[in-house]
Amino acid sequence: MNESVREASAIEGFGSLAQPTRLAAVRHLLSVHPQSLSAGEIQNNLINAIANQWAIANPKAALEWANNFPQGDTRNRALAEITSGWAQNSPQDAANYVAGLAAGETQNSAALSVLTQWARNEPEAAAAWASNFPEGTLRENAFQNLISSWAGTDPTASGAWLQSLPPGRSRESAISAYVNQLSHSFPDLAAPWAQTISDENQRFNQMENLGRRWLQTDRSTAVAWIQGSGLPDERKNRLLNGGQ
Repeated sequence: MNESVREASAIEGFGSLAQPTRLAAVRHLLSVHPQSLSAGEIQNNLINAIANQWAIANPKAALEWANNFPQGDTRNRALAEITSGWAQNSPQDAANYVAGLAAGETQNSAALSVLTQWARNEPEAAAAWASNFPEGTLRENAFQNLISSWAGTDPTASGAWLQSLPPGRSRESAISAYVNQLSHSFPDLAAPWAQTISDENQRFNQMENLGRRWLQTDRSTAVAWIQGSGLPDERKNRLLNGGQ
């Protein structure tokens, strides 16, 4: 049996166990000193799966265990899974915990995990939290993840939130995610936003991609938009003549 098959079987087997049995398995793994766990993708994925399940039942116990891991990828992944599991039931508590972490990769990874989980059920609350992040890579990634989830279920509310954002790279990131998410289902809503992207090359690329997708679903409307858009003639002609 190869590594990928063994990994899939192990994780599927864990997930199929009854809840009390899963928690017993978690307790057994938590009793093992982290450094004694051999490295490898299978072990890492099992740790992640168990960390998430344990956090749903008892996040504080899971955190105590994960904090014994040495600094590094394994600890970061475990904490991300724990905060994700925690956020299923208590997203605000998970967010408060993440806010207390030292700035850096661990906090960033955990923050994105909480945000992704929170946005599924309470996107407005998740957006309010993410809006407090300082401008930078974390804020950009957070906005991108948030809007990719939110726009698919409520394009109007997520669009209104975009309107409230101040100019900056994170807003641009959110707009690009919004356009990408809606270009197939609601190109008429995505089109005005694509035209607001500040970076000219990115704006033209997004508009061209949108136009290409729109032509496949409503050619007459798409043609009218392309002809009246601010795209350079070369790009317009490429779109309308079926070029790539």
